[in-house]
Amino acid sequence: MPNFAFLDQPSLPRPDITPSDAGAIASGRFGLDGTVTELGSQQDRNFLIDTGDARYVLKIANPVFTADELLAQNAALAALADSGIRVPAVVRT
Repeated sequence: MPNFAFLDQPSLPRPDITPSDAGAIASGRFGLDGTVTELGSQQDRNFLIDTGDARYVLKIANPVFTADELLAQNAALAALADSGIRVPAVVRT
């Protein structure tokens, strides 16, 4: 069943995650250590993790969105991967 709780919200406060928190998550969960820079987002928290060898985006999704909605976002990125539009590739864990 779709999650429409976000329509009931006057606003969507972003998750309370700092760049330091994001660095700890990237290191602990994914083995990525590097420079962490917050990227803009209206409803999530997105961070650029630059390891020096590669760059990754760590997305901390807003908890009002369901797993199906996040999978749809990943599917959209996958669909655009060979389009010539530069989009991040999803790294599955």
